[in-house]
Amino acid sequence: MQQLRSVDPCQSVGDVAFDCQISDEQMLDSDNEALAANLRAWNRFGAAEYLAGITERVLTFAVDYAREREQFGRKIGSFQAVQHMLADIAVATRSLVNLMDLSSTEMSDVDDAERVMISVTAKARAGAQSVSACETVLQVLGGIGYTVEHSLNHFFKRALSLAAQQGSPADLHLLAGRLLLARSENC
Repeated sequence: MQQLRSVDPCQSVGDVAFDCQISDEQMLDSDNEALAANLRAWNRFGAAEYLAGITERVLTFAVDYAREREQFGRKIGSFQAVQHMLADIAVATRSLVNLMDLSSTEMSDVDDAERVMISVTAKARAGAQSVSACETVLQVLGGIGYTVEHSLNHFFKRALSLAAQQGSPADLHLLAGRLLLARSENC
């Protein structure tokens, strides 16, 4: 295993190589390929769920902070710009949570190809939304969110790390497009 540098100090990242012999029949066995795709789909979906949880948590940080922090003799939550940022995060977070709830119900009830598509689209949306929410919450919290002492720093690094694993949102959008094209060609 080769240890790689991670933006999240709480998460080890590395390249793992296996030295093993696999016969041609095993390589071409469609059951093994389907099992691997299914495992990747569930793993990707688990990361999406984790990202959705991060998004909800950082929204709570921002709302709590806006209720307490005073600037110019007023709570910052009373400023329209802050209210708009929090409202945008809240709407996007609620949308993401609803998507994850619906997707988690469907993941068990569909065939393997549809499970892969659900996991790809859920992970792409969760990765993009979680990183975006963390960036906006950093603005609401100001400098305190950048410090390693604040929990937001930990959650932001975890969101960046998870969003990049198993395909960035941009990579997953391309994969979803390829999967849809492959389906239309098979019809």
